[in-house]
Amino acid sequence: MGISDSQFNMYYSIKSFSSMFPPFVIALAVHSVGLKPLLLVLSSVCAIGQFLFVYGLKYKDHSLCLAGRFFIGLSDS
Repeated sequence: MGISDSQFNMYYSIKSFSSMFPPFVIALAVHSVGLKPLLLVLSSVCAIGQFLFVYGLKYKDHSLCLAGRFFIGLSDS
C-alpha cells in the first residue's frame, strides 16, 4: 500500500484509543438493554469496521483504513 512506519503504527494507535472508552458504556448498556441486543450491535459495528478496512485496502485509502480500525476498536472491548 506504500505507507510509512508511522502510518502503519497509527492503525494500532487508533484502535487502542477507541477501545479505551467503551468498557464504561458497555457496562451500563448490559444492564439497561440486555446482553443479546448489545452483542448484536457490537458485532454489527465490528462488521462495519472490517468492511471499511477492507475497502480502504482495496482502494489504497489510508483514512478509510483508519476509520475501519476505529470501529473495530469500538467493538473490541
